Amino acid sequence: ARDALVERGDEMAVHALLTRIEQVVFGTLLAVNRVYAPHRLAKWQRHTLSGLSVAPDRLADRLRGIWAEPIGEAFAVAESLLAETVDLAERATGLDLAEFRGTLAERREPVDRPAAGQG
Repeated sequence: ARDALVERGDEMAVHALLTRIEQVVFGTLLAVNRVYAPHRLAKWQRHTLSGLSVAPDRLADRLRGIWAEPIGEAFAVAESLLAETVDLAERATGLDLAEFRGTLAERREPVDRPAAGQG
């Protein structure tokens, strides 16, 4: 529903989803690199990212770039980074992530607006 969130101007939902994508990328790369995250927040992010041997090119710059883009374009940056992370995770672990990749590619159909006084 990311396209609908942008179209409706649901900025809090957009920010939450983009943040979740960043967290998934970060957590996945820590796992693939067998790096322990001592805290649930991504503390010392730049230092941690610089020490990863398996990571997308320009990872730190691309994560920062998500927030530098207009909201509509931020999803393209985030989705590209997520797809590349899935590819790396699949190669590094030997797992078949085709089902997950399919889920990422799904787009929800738009629904009608809530009736007046609802939602």
